Amino acid sequence: MVDTGCVVALTPGVNFEIQYVGKVKTALFGGEGLFFSKLTGPGTVWLQSLPFSRLASRVFAAAPQRGGSRDEGSVLGGGRRRAARRRARQRRRLMSSVTRHSDG
Repeated sequence: MVDTGCVVALTPGVNFEIQYVGKVKTALFGGEGLFFSKLTGPGTVWLQSLPFSRLASRVFAAAPQRGGSRDEGSVLGGGRRRAARRRARQRRRLMSSVTRHSDG
């Protein structure tokens, strides 16, 4: 049995049932849902580790808000800061190579 939101796909030989698995208290305070998927039979099942609803909320939370530019953030986070760190590393490398060439 798995969280229903984690099921991505299954082959035709797999039997898919939804079962009630708990009390409302468990769903509200335990972080689990009220229903799980019971998958039986021969075949292949593809699962994702994060239920789609939580994945969608994390992507939405990481997206730029209020029409910002692309550099203000990304799904992976840190757009402007990452670019600034990259430019600083490039400047340090350039300065160290210029210093080495002028010393030699």
